[in-house]
Amino acid sequence: MKSASITADICVIGGGPAGSTAACRLASFGYRVCLIERDAVPEARSGASLPSSILPLLEVVGVRDRLERAGFLRPERIVVWWADSRPSVRWLPGLPGFHVDRCQFDNMLLHNAEAGGVMVLRPAHAMRPQRLYGGGWQIPVRHNGSRKEVVAPFLVDAAGSRAFLPGRQIRNSAPLLCLFAHWYAPDRRQVEGCVEAADNKWLWYAPLGGGKSVAAVFIDPKLLSGTSRVNIEGVYFDLLRQFRLFREDEAGCIAGEVTSCDASSRHAQHAVGPDFVRVGDANLTLDPLSAQGIQSAVVSGLQAAVVINTLAKHPAHAGDAITFYNDRQTEKVLQHTTKAAAFYQKRAAISGEPFWQRRAAATPDIAPLPAPETARLEPASRIELSKLSRIEPMPVMQGDVIASKLALRHAALDRPVAFLSEVELVPLLRRIRAGETAGGIVQAWSDRMSPDLGWNILEWLWHRRVVVPAASI
Repeated sequence: MKSASITADICVIGGGPAGSTAACRLASFGYRVCLIERDAVPEARSGASLPSSILPLLEVVGVRDRLERAGFLRPERIVVWWADSRPSVRWLPGLPGFHVDRCQFDNMLLHNAEAGGVMVLRPAHAMRPQRLYGGGWQIPVRHNGSRKEVVAPFLVDAAGSRAFLPGRQIRNSAPLLCLFAHWYAPDRRQVEGCVEAADNKWLWYAPLGGGKSVAAVFIDPKLLSGTSRVNIEGVYFDLLRQFRLFREDEAGCIAGEVTSCDASSRHAQHAVGPDFVRVGDANLTLDPLSAQGIQSAVVSGLQAAVVINTLAKHPAHAGDAITFYNDRQTEKVLQHTTKAAAFYQKRAAISGEPFWQRRAAATPDIAPLPAPETARLEPASRIELSKLSRIEPMPVMQGDVIASKLALRHAALDRPVAFLSEVELVPLLRRIRAGETAGGIVQAWSDRMSPDLGWNILEWLWHRRVVVPAASI
């Protein structure tokens, strides 16, 4: 019997945060988007902590208000017992973030994408895709007991760590396994989560509201070697009892099964091509210590949508789009691997356990950024552009396309910068004359922006030593 055919502009495989975000954004650009999600309901996950900085990202796809009204807990602090002799309470920076139930959060994003015009096949099983002669993809699908096929010029792989498209995954650090379960105690009203390190493992615990919570233990996978699935629950309880911040009597009882999942950090060797983009965990998984996995997934979904839009509508800029996405992946790998390794190093300094030493050694070989300028910039200060500054073209995201723009590269910047506060930077730099006063430069910029914004930009450049005191004449 002939398969039913669905024609789309873009096919998205996977309805997690990255896939839903990319699909919703692409639909808002006017594309016909078909999203294929394997599970009828999101699979059990360990929960997530979201920083408040995710709110502007979710606003782009129209789901910010829904998140803020969902009733998720918004903790302002966390209890940490890592490398010190006693636990400490740490206030989280910025506005309070969220402890979210992943099933509820993922459903929220997926329903939002569907309401935005995305065709969602769920539950549906996508099989190996085939590239069509002349371009595009054909994806066989099992849906509602029948076989279908989705035909689309572009494919977004958002299938998580399973990864739909074949390709090598490169490990960024030592292997890590997560054992987790949800708990329920009807009278539990705790808001703060906790992180604790033990001999060769660490714990993340977070309340989710309504008496629900999640407790996750991160271990070397070898600790489970030879353990059958029926014995995982016993291992999980034995591990939990080794942590001092976790109180089983307060957490209540397990609501569901103990689940194991790979928590290793890795990235795809090929993140993007002329007709595909990998997003979320299919592109890059972060060490859970970063607490940035969901935000990174949403960012990748938004960036991928702009990359696909550029590939579809501006094929002459395909090279820029591909370079842009690859550069963003490289930056994230370096940034997050470095931060995670630094946190592991704090524990490794007081523990000789191989578990900590292997993870502390994962720091990429990159030079540290120079220390910022601490001297105050005065309006009468005579300054000039640093001779270490270079101006070169780079691909940037500009609205809904990737375009090549001149950008500033400097040793004190972790990446080239083309815009500051939505103002193009290079035209400002080219108006800086050596020996001119800071006040005079801000005045010269006044035809482009307010004096306050001009001063803020100049101070930003000063503290990063992009502008420096003028040489004596």
